[in-house]
Amino acid sequence: MRRIVPAALMACLVLVGTPLHAASRTLVDDGFTTLDTRRWIVEAEPASTSAQANEASASVVYAKHHALILDAPRGLTVWLNRRLKGHYEIDFTRTVIVDGGRNDRLSDFNQFWLANAGKDGQPVAPFGATGRFADYDALQLFYAGIGGNGNTTTRFRLYDGTPARPLLAEYTDQANLLRANHPYRVHIVVDGRGTRFYLDGKPYFAASPPLAASGYFGFRTTASRQVITHFSIRALP
Repeated sequence: MRRIVPAALMACLVLVGTPLHAASRTLVDDGFTTLDTRRWIVEAEPASTSAQANEASASVVYAKHHALILDAPRGLTVWLNRRLKGHYEIDFTRTVIVDGGRNDRLSDFNQFWLANAGKDGQPVAPFGATGRFADYDALQLFYAGIGGNGNTTTRFRLYDGTPARPLLAEYTDQANLLRANHPYRVHIVVDGRGTRFYLDGKPYFAASPPLAASGYFGFRTTASRQVITHFSIRALP
């Protein structure tokens, strides 16, 4: 079942059947032959005091076989260290692995975009959090959380810098939750008509202008193991 929150109807419009844009210029293309720590900023929630001596309690982010691996026992955000401006599209393939690993859990296939910190019209980079989910409440951003809360909800939020994190839309039916070990193709568009989020070519979420003029993109998860490949960003006319 899909629910649109009435208070967000002016901001959220699902554009079923909207064609995907043709790209004009590549801004980022990462095949993950290595983890470029100048390009990617990792924010990992620290282990509890009782688990600090246990190496297995720490989040691990690394590149292997042309893939970015997120292996997280707790909250984890991986930011692209580039402010994105203008019109663009973000594409990548992302899989939630459930195969007996210590952090394997079918949940929290999440992403942030158009993310900014700061107030009074002075946006700054959103980096510096501990990886705890609540740390990001003070940011302004769009959030798409597929299969959250133990794979029971799929939600679209507009973070407004307060703990309210207004909910724009929600799915709870099985068809719009996660499948284990399925390579999802994600497509995010930011342009003059607003922003749109597609999963395997299906339009899931959209929001109309006005949008922030620029912002940052990040992968987000908690207590799961995920694999990301074929990451690219292209400018749009």
